[in-house]
Amino acid sequence: MAEKPVHWLEIHEKEAAFQRQLRENKDVEKHFTDLHGPGWEKLLDLAQDENWYPFSYTKDLDGGSFPVLCIAGEENEHETAGVLKYKRNHKHVHGAVVPFASHLVHQQKPEDFNRFLHQFLESYPL
Repeated sequence: MAEKPVHWLEIHEKEAAFQRQLRENKDVEKHFTDLHGPGWEKLLDLAQDENWYPFSYTKDLDGGSFPVLCIAGEENEHETAGVLKYKRNHKHVHGAVVPFASHLVHQQKPEDFNRFLHQFLESYPL
């Protein structure tokens, strides 16, 4: 997210409650440990604080002119808005909004994600 949403506290509390529920389910905990390895839950612990998200860093992409690819799923309106903002403000940013996906585009639409990533990398050969 490029900007802190107006209703951030509501969004945060909903996500924090969902994350607490995840931690209570042993099958989910095992799944994520198998997927990410031990210690993955530290991120969920950090995310319980309403000030955890680094909006001061994501507000803009100042300070660089290197190529950047931002990909977001259309179902996540705040991330999609970020892609559009970055693209609008910086010539070196390429953006892709993937239909029928949300935050985990690489898992939900891997073919689309890989196609955009491949095209981006091909545009900047070493």
